[in-house]
Amino acid sequence: MNKRITMVRKNIRRKHVIGVLGLVFIIYISMSAYTYEKFCRAKSCEENIIKLSHSNFVNKSTKTVLVWTKYFFGDWAEHVSGNMSRSKHNCSVTSDRRELGSADAVLFHLIDLWFWETVPGFRRPDQVWVLYNMEAPPHHHFTGKPWIQAFNWTMTYRTDSTIPSPYGEFVPLTSEEKETATLLYMNRNFAVNKTKIAVAVVSNCQDDVQRYRYIRQLEKYVDIDYFGKCGHLSCPRTSNAECDEKKYRFRIAFENANCKDYVTEKFWKSLNQESVPIVNWGSHQVINAPKNSYINIHDFKSAKELGTYLNMLSTNDKLYNKYFAWKTQYKPEHEEMYAFKYLCDALHTPRLAQTIVDPNKWLRTDSCRTWSIREVLRRHLDRFMFDFGW
Repeated sequence: MNKRITMVRKNIRRKHVIGVLGLVFIIYISMSAYTYEKFCRAKSCEENIIKLSHSNFVNKSTKTVLVWTKYFFGDWAEHVSGNMSRSKHNCSVTSDRRELGSADAVLFHLIDLWFWETVPGFRRPDQVWVLYNMEAPPHHHFTGKPWIQAFNWTMTYRTDSTIPSPYGEFVPLTSEEKETATLLYMNRNFAVNKTKIAVAVVSNCQDDVQRYRYIRQLEKYVDIDYFGKCGHLSCPRTSNAECDEKKYRFRIAFENANCKDYVTEKFWKSLNQESVPIVNWGSHQVINAPKNSYINIHDFKSAKELGTYLNMLSTNDKLYNKYFAWKTQYKPEHEEMYAFKYLCDALHTPRLAQTIVDPNKWLRTDSCRTWSIREVLRRHLDRFMFDFGW
């Protein structure tokens, strides 16, 4: 009798929660849609980038970059400077706003421009304003402040950015490096000491592409150790022995959004751990990676078919080792903010001046959903229903 009463109460609470979420969901659908459409009409939203017919380039031996905003509330000038030092050109970095008048470029981090920051009130014609962002559209919100034609360059993970800044890249080995790599890897069995099949580490439980649903399906056919806030296992702070990814043949490196060129550290970390990455990239998301450096779930008809393939590779070392043949030709370069060396190079290279007319629209011109209260609520509602078996 008590169990029946408990079940009835749970069902009532569930209906109440769904009702409240549904009401809030409907309200914000209208609000978010109206807000963006109104902003877009007010600013015309016809052209993203205006390329001018002249250059404002000034030749200087050292270019100065002023870091205007914080980076997730923290200082990042030192990190920017350290990575710019890898450039073949000279660039200095400062966060002293008194140097605005003499700076050659001003750097803004999109996330820190939300509500609590503003842009300078003036800009020299030859000064470049750079908008930096590494977050996918579903996970950031650009408020639509009056920054129309404020920025000149974009610096993001997207290949169509003024300064492409991917999370990582494959770099061809030099002749000497190839010789060394061949000796190290040609006859190596990468399956040695890998006692488990697959691992997943997920902390964002309400992601845009519902990774948790595919992982649940794949778990029916493959043994997966599922760590993180969303998984059933946790890593002790005193020891990471249980979470040692080097003992896994495969690492589930699903992105939390299928956006244009959006491939994050999850993929590159898998390569560093010498586990074969299992990715969920869409056709617009695939990067220029060597053959057999990853396994894409979309190359299989179902989770069952993928599971069968992974189990086969787990019992066939020869086939498994083919996923590491690329290591004799390339090396992965992956470090936070490493691409700032390219910004330094660009500042020393003459090019036609340009202006980003509508940065909000440029960021939203993507293949995935954009941020809105509506989408946040949708993700939470999807997860809520999944947890209850719906």
